[in-house]
Amino acid sequence: MVMNLKLKASHRLAALLGTAHATAAVATFVLDVGPGGQLLLAFALLLSFVLSLRRAALLSTRDAVVEIEWSDEGTLNFKTRDGTWHSARLMPSTFVTSWLTVINLRTGQRPRVRHVVLMADSAGAEEYRRLRVRLQWDRARYA
Repeated sequence: MVMNLKLKASHRLAALLGTAHATAAVATFVLDVGPGGQLLLAFALLLSFVLSLRRAALLSTRDAVVEIEWSDEGTLNFKTRDGTWHSARLMPSTFVTSWLTVINLRTGQRPRVRHVVLMADSAGAEEYRRLRVRLQWDRARYA
């Protein structure tokens, strides 16, 4: 049986990203790097926030993961916003809790690990619960 999970924009993740970036921005003003350095750090944080928000929380970039398909044999595929399907391997570093899940995937096309960040409002409640249970129990077998 194939588990199929369609992802949606997460307002909780957007709020978490905003809080983390705002806290980091406030911390830059405590640093002794001069006004130019503080401005540069604040700009870098703003850019990081916008990119993270669009890709991870709002799923609006072309390479944002919008659907995950996971078979009983361990085959995992994901679809990006541009409609492209990619095959991947689940990494054992995947992090699962009831409020935050980070799925780490290794694809053959990319040398880096791909991260899919999910919160409770990223999918339907029952689908998200099933995914978390399966990740908890099957992660070691497929990694």
